[in-house]
Amino acid sequence: MRKKSTYCLLLAVLFMLSGTIMAGAESTRIPIKSNTRTLFQGFDMEFWTQNRNEGGLMTLTGGGTFTSEWEDVFNILFRMGKKFDNTQTYKDFGIITFDYAAIHEIHKGNVSYLCVYGWTRDPLVEFYVVDNYGSYNPGQAGVLLGVKEIDGGLYNIYEATRTEQPSIDGIRTFQQYFSVRADKRTEGVISLHEHFAAWEEFGMDMSGTMYEFALCVEGFRTSGYADVYKNIITFGDTVLGAEATREPLSRDGENGENGQNGENNVNGENGENGEYNANSENGENGAEPEPSGGGCFGGNGSASFVYLVASLGLLAFLAIKKKFLF
Repeated sequence: MRKKSTYCLLLAVLFMLSGTIMAGAESTRIPIKSNTRTLFQGFDMEFWTQNRNEGGLMTLTGGGTFTSEWEDVFNILFRMGKKFDNTQTYKDFGIITFDYAAIHEIHKGNVSYLCVYGWTRDPLVEFYVVDNYGSYNPGQAGVLLGVKEIDGGLYNIYEATRTEQPSIDGIRTFQQYFSVRADKRTEGVISLHEHFAAWEEFGMDMSGTMYEFALCVEGFRTSGYADVYKNIITFGDTVLGAEATREPLSRDGENGENGQNGENNVNGENGENGEYNANSENGENGAEPEPSGGGCFGGNGSASFVYLVASLGLLAFLAIKKKFLF
């Protein structure tokens, strides 16, 4: 009788521990309110606003997922992906895909993008694969080179030249490449390597070395909100974010119509004026930020899963060993 009581107590403790761990994973919320670039759970995240005193909030919710909100900003970018050391071209990575799902709302203005974003060096190129946007087409400031069907949709291919504008290397002149999806969407797979190959077909130089590719939400002279609740990145043999997909977060307040609203008209391009600051306060390889409510194990979803499996495995072992049935 005493042995059975002991096992019951152990069972209760292990299940409470598992519940605490999972609660910790669920409560991961790390707010970022100023220009920051750091490594977080295998992803390189970056919050960048052109005017540092502008209102924006990026909340990291684990494993590549995040929310973002901004109000009356000039230019702001929220990015979650990977940065590299400029030693590889896109062909060295093989297949590069983003399997994503998001809510993307524009509450004021009309210039906001849900996209895959990045840079190459030598030559210096800023690139976009835009799946959702407001009434302003982000490629219209450039030259339309053609149309390509990729991932079940038609993308218009544009190239533009930015003269003496902010870049990852300070004020420079560089090219911008755009793939803009005709039928907008907020979830699906973006095969980035296919866009790179398509750009080459249209004579766009993709010989540069890779600095970054990331899932990105951008706002320009707008107010809005986005919730990226799935962000699985595959490149070569690496897969990031596969176990971190979650449901969209509930929030109070006005809901937009996924980037369809807005009456303002701009002539502009992205990142109009001011110097791009490639180095954040936290630094290139800064320490990972602490979660604001991560439970007893800091809200690490992967660790939570491991502890839960280990706990249940121990229970099964005890049940078999002692013929304890529950």
